[in-house]
Amino acid sequence: MYPFAGQTVEEYNKHADAFTLAFNVPYTAFEPTGTGIIRVRCGAVQVPDMYTYPVEQLAEPVPATTDVAAVLKAVPMARTIDSRPWYMPIEENHVLIAGRTGSGKNSWTWSLVFGLAEARKAGVVRLWGLDPKKVELAFGREWWDEYADTVEGMVELLEQAVNDLLERNKQIQGKARKITCAASAALEFLRNAGEVEGKYLQDIGLLGGETQRGQQHANKVEVS
Repeated sequence: MYPFAGQTVEEYNKHADAFTLAFNVPYTAFEPTGTGIIRVRCGAVQVPDMYTYPVEQLAEPVPATTDVAAVLKAVPMARTIDSRPWYMPIEENHVLIAGRTGSGKNSWTWSLVFGLAEARKAGVVRLWGLDPKKVELAFGREWWDEYADTVEGMVELLEQAVNDLLERNKQIQGKARKITCAASAALEFLRNAGEVEGKYLQDIGLLGGETQRGQQHANKVEVS
C-alpha cells in the first residue's frame, strides 16, 4: 500500500489491531519494501516483521535449455511471500501434501500439473489422477492421461502403474539402478489416500467382512 506523506511503518504497526479487525484476520503486520510501498502481511498465522525461510529453495531453477525433461529437477510451483519464484524437484521423489480442508492442497496439485505442461506435451510425462471424491480432479479431465474415480478403477490403475514399473525395472536389470526420464514417466496424483486405502481394504475383504469383490482380489494381495 502507498502511505500518505508523513506516515511511517511504525505508525501502521502501532495500529495493527485496528487493521486486524478491519481485515477480519487474527494477525496483521506492516514492513517497508525499499520502494516507497508498505507491505501488508495478514492472515491466520503470525508473520515476523522480516520473514526468513528455513529452507530457501528445495531446488534451484534449471538454466535455460531445450531439454524439457530438465523441469523435473525444478518445477515452478509458486511465489514466496517476497514474490520470488519457488521451485520443487519431483524427479526421484515422492511428494505428500497434507493439510486441513481449505488449506490449499489442490493448489499444489494443479500448480504441479500446469508446471509440467510442456513436459507432458513433449511426451516426457504422463499424468495419472486418482479421484475418490470425484470432484477434486474431474474438472480438469483433459489434463489427465489416465483418470479413475471408482474403487475398481483406482485399484486397476494402481496395479497398472506397478506393472509398468516392474517392466521398466526388467529393462534396466543388470544395467542400471535408476530409471532416467528420457522415456515417458508416469506421475500419479492420489487425492485422499486414506479414503482410497480404507475402501480398497474393505473392498478386498480386509475391513468390514469379506465381500464378493474381496474374494476376487484375494489372490492379488499379500499382507505382512
